[in-house]
Amino acid sequence: MSRTNTIHISGFIFPLFFMAMIFGLVIFFVYKDKKRKKEINDFCIRNGMTYQDKDITLPPAAKKFAIVNLGRKRTISSVMSGTRNSIKFYIFEITSEELEETRASRSRTRNACLGHTVCLMINTLTRFPSFYLRDSNDKLPKTFQFLGMEIPAPNIYTMGIDIINPDKIYEKKGGKNIELTDNPDFCNDFVLKGCNEEDVYKYFTVEKINAFMDNHESGYQYEANEDCFMVSKPYILELEGRLDFLKKSMIIYNSILSSNKLA
Repeated sequence: MSRTNTIHISGFIFPLFFMAMIFGLVIFFVYKDKKRKKEINDFCIRNGMTYQDKDITLPPAAKKFAIVNLGRKRTISSVMSGTRNSIKFYIFEITSEELEETRASRSRTRNACLGHTVCLMINTLTRFPSFYLRDSNDKLPKTFQFLGMEIPAPNIYTMGIDIINPDKIYEKKGGKNIELTDNPDFCNDFVLKGCNEEDVYKYFTVEKINAFMDNHESGYQYEANEDCFMVSKPYILELEGRLDFLKKSMIIYNSILSSNKLA
């Protein structure tokens, strides 16, 4: 075989090999995605929940939450739903692209895909003032889950906690810092924002604060509005972790509601 023919064959084989490798990776990720969806569906059946893969129609009160307005190209997926003691709940993943504007060129480039696991609870018999609440000592995640794999968090996570926590988003919607001056321990440990300071101040009685602080989980973030209460965590949790997340979110939610009877 001549040298010229060898070069022609090599020039044909390498692109073919590259295309086959790309095709193989696509097949692998499609398989992983289908397998994951089946696992979630089977998990929901075993635990008395229903599963839908894509977006749910959020109630108007929940659409105002900062967590669902964080970043761009937001996607809600892997939705697990059910009812516990007349409380409708949804557990889902919400991901969004975080953009950074370069001052020199004024161009915007995608930096990272942020992922949160969210538990939304709805009870038409309750009424919350609009507020946002998180632990002031929240730590930035070092890893996140993607298709069942543990992946190091992008460098953008080192830029500041506002990238992870939707404080600034809530502020853009009219939220203001609120300090409960009669409870300095709570003020030191938590960041509390609200749209109506008087309503939030009246709502957070000593009984509610004590109930919340007794049941709060590190890293959890909270938002409330009208009949919706939402708990979020800046990680994509695995299935067993989501079930534990639901149980703990329900404990926190019920502890706040039960404190109404004590007030």
